[in-house]
Amino acid sequence: MAAGALQRRLLERANLCSRCWHDAVQRCICSRLATDLALSLPIRCLVLMHYKEYYKASDDAKLLPAMLAPGLADIFTYGVPGELDRLQAELAVDPEHTLILWPGDDSLTIEQFVASLPTSSPWHRPLSSAETADRVEASAQEQHNGTRPMLRVVVLDAVYRHARTMFRHLHKTAAEGLPPPKHVALHPRTLSVYKRAQNGYAQASAKSTAKSADPEALRICTVEAYALLLEELGEPKAVPQQLVQAVVINNEALECLESVAPRSNPTGRRARRRHHLERERAAAEAHPQACAAAGVDGEVGTERGATGCEMASSTLEE
Repeated sequence: MAAGALQRRLLERANLCSRCWHDAVQRCICSRLATDLALSLPIRCLVLMHYKEYYKASDDAKLLPAMLAPGLADIFTYGVPGELDRLQAELAVDPEHTLILWPGDDSLTIEQFVASLPTSSPWHRPLSSAETADRVEASAQEQHNGTRPMLRVVVLDAVYRHARTMFRHLHKTAAEGLPPPKHVALHPRTLSVYKRAQNGYAQASAKSTAKSADPEALRICTVEAYALLLEELGEPKAVPQQLVQAVVINNEALECLESVAPRSNPTGRRARRRHHLERERAAAEAHPQACAAAGVDGEVGTERGATGCEMASSTLEE
């Protein structure tokens, strides 16, 4: 089912750039994105992306394989046959040096994760109350990176409901004889720059997480989470900052798309109602006299003003 839906989407969106997933002619952002970004630390990003996010211009995780040097990021599509097996095979290469970004119960901080590694691991750092990000970065620079094994980081790319399902599935399908990877929670100091933040996403996240088991773990987008993890592991800020800036660039392309593309018919009673009210407001702003003559009197969105604004709206569409 998922594979068929994904195949249809790829055929329907043949006009999209295969790298940035925007219209290849009108809104491609590839020329504005950095490419072949190398990391000073041996870290590989494994993006488990829900199939409903794949090839969507609004998705941000696509930016990781598009910008990082070959071999430093890969996408595994959840719901497509064989993709979970491919991911599990990679997780089994070095389970000790593998983690999942997930702010759930029993999650660790990055300091706790590196402290939990065997003392023989070049990544190991003892946990102390004085541990800071600056100290971690200094330690990373002192250690010769050639002796460090590859650290594999799984990031889940989906809306929260789907991401939670993927996280549970990973735990259930862990390779036989291997424990599921440890999961790490991040604690950003700022709200997300992701497009959803413009619609109250980040503010709502701050309120919802305040009552959760980890009230400091704000929801941020996939690229922001990975950039923050890189910094906490000691990666110099240049690459993480370029990754976050790419999210802003993607936002700008989405705003352009929304300003020129007709909105599809919404589904669901509440969505239809919101769409209905938006049409009324737009009609009232464009044709205030028509709405007034129809008996709206500025009460856009009320039952009394609905008919007049619908007429003005239909006039606009014609």
